[in-house]
Amino acid sequence: FGANHEADQGWVAQWTDIVPGADGTFSVVCRQHSGATPFGNADGSKGYAINGIRLRESFIEGQPQVMNVAATDITATGARIGGEITDAGADTPKVTVYWGDEDGGADAGAWDDSANLGTQTGAFGRVLSGLNPATTYYFRAHAQNSVTGVWATPTATFATASLPPAVDNLPVAGLLARSAELGANVTQTGGVPPTVTVFYGTVDGGTDAGAWADSVDLGVLTGQGSAAVTGLLPQTTYRFRARATNTGGTVWAGTSGQFTTPEVTLPVLTTGTPTGVTGISAVLRGEVTDVGADPPAVTLYYGTSDGGDTVGAWDAFVELGVQSGAFSRFIGNLTPETPYFFLSLIHISEPTRRTIPSRMPSSA
Repeated sequence: FGANHEADQGWVAQWTDIVPGADGTFSVVCRQHSGATPFGNADGSKGYAINGIRLRESFIEGQPQVMNVAATDITATGARIGGEITDAGADTPKVTVYWGDEDGGADAGAWDDSANLGTQTGAFGRVLSGLNPATTYYFRAHAQNSVTGVWATPTATFATASLPPAVDNLPVAGLLARSAELGANVTQTGGVPPTVTVFYGTVDGGTDAGAWADSVDLGVLTGQGSAAVTGLLPQTTYRFRARATNTGGTVWAGTSGQFTTPEVTLPVLTTGTPTGVTGISAVLRGEVTDVGADPPAVTLYYGTSDGGDTVGAWDAFVELGVQSGAFSRFIGNLTPETPYFFLSLIHISEPTRRTIPSRMPSSA
């Protein structure tokens, strides 16, 4: 060490635990510094260079030598790890293997688990169990004799396989004459969240995807999920079954579920008394008191003459969209001191277009 700005002084740097490449070589690269330098050389004109490199092998006479060996017999929850004593050194070493889902390096306390394998003179191993599926694990062997202890380098790794998931059908929700909500519950991911599909139809396709009439994709699930299906037939019995797929395999719910769509019933609509009536505006009101088979779409018609059930006979209309309870709409640009009529209509395609009127005359 010395005063770095002096011509005959410099710095000594030390690197330890260098791991050479597969061919046993490594490189040291020196790059010329550019930019501000200390002691007034702001233009970066001062030069720096490596004067020399000295390699030191950290070897103690009589120390053991140990290496890791690739894991074998890998399953979703277990594996066999181990290594080999390539040189016992001064006397037979004791071996400990360390493992976990993080690399503890050369710090025994940083590893999740360990096992003392006693004295070893050659190949050794340990069968692991109770591991997590679809998880990367690290392991490293340590050998200790009367001279010193050494770690096998580098740390070795393996990944457990994933398990097949487990899935159940959920009870049908939102059941109407022509639609329903089908769902599934993933009770075990197997280590990799599965993609879930619910198959349905009037015929039970079992575990043959091609035998089902329709399906709905619920995406990747780690718990419950559902989706609406439409276009069902009223008063019809349907079967359904969930399927889950991940890298560990494909599984189906234990049995097929069943539901029956109800008959089509017409909604009930009432018209309320207009409020906020002025010379040029009013708030028209009504309510869907029973949605029937499906929540209906409501349209308000109004004008200076009663158009009856003929929609084209009304002066104006406003579509309110699907309604399932009370509704209202502000109407402006009315003519002062003029009687107005209005009518609420529900439009249904069951099996052809029909209207259900509810009317009340009003004047302002």
